[in-house]
This record gives sequence, C-alpha cells and structure tokens, in this order.
Amino acid sequence: MTDEEIAVARELVKARGFRWVAGMLAVDLQPQVWDGIRIGAARVDEDGDRPGWSYGHAWYPLDTPVPDLTDPATLGCLLALTREVWGQPDLYVMREGATWGVHYPDGSYGHDSSETVAGLWDEPSEGIALARAIIASRAD
Repeated sequence: MTDEEIAVARELVKARGFRWVAGMLAVDLQPQVWDGIRIGAARVDEDGDRPGWSYGHAWYPLDTPVPDLTDPATLGCLLALTREVWGQPDLYVMREGATWGVHYPDGSYGHDSSETVAGLWDEPSEGIALARAIIASRAD
C-alpha cells in the first residue's frame, strides 16, 4: 500500500462505521517474527474478530492491524460496509479517468444520474474512496 493508503487505513479503523468483516486482509504495521517467520498480514476469520493468526493451538492477534485497501476481498467488504453505514443499498464506486468516486443513483434520470457520497469523487484509489466514505458517515 502507498503511504496515503496506510494513513487512510489508520483513520478508518478508528471510524465508528468500521468493523472487521470476515475475508478482509489485515496488514500489521508492526509485523512480528515468530520462529524466524515474519507475520505481517492475516485474513479476518469467519467470526469477524480482530485479525490474527494461529500457531499450533494458540491465537496471536496482530498488534496494529489496518485493512489492506488494495486487496480485492477487502474492497468488497468495504463496499458492503459503505452501503450499510450510508443506508444506500444501490451505492457503488466508480472510476472516472484517473480518480475514483462513491455514488448512488438519485433516481431523476434512471441509471444515468447519480449523487456522490460526502463529495467523494476525486480519490486516488478505490480503497481510499470507500474508506473515506465510511469515515465520513455518521454511523452509530
């Protein structure tokens, strides 16, 4: 991930609308080394708990996990969370030229017209656009 993606991911995990979802890829910003193996990422298990990894019968949570904003499965989970926190089941993310935006249909011209979520239309990546939409939500 880029430095900007890491900074946005750090902000995202603090947002009220964020939660870990099964299938997300978490990156540990302070990777651990166990038996000579560097553990720097883990998938969130089906329980959706804090990401970590198992070794034998023990469970080791990642110390400083953030979602990988470039991982396809994580992007799908972030899209679902964004729809949930904004209450917009038709919300979608779209690339326009070199930038990304989060939109929902406004209904005035069928599928040809849309509104942006929280003014997010000029983001450098899909992951950043979705993360910033969750951060901008007022989810309880």
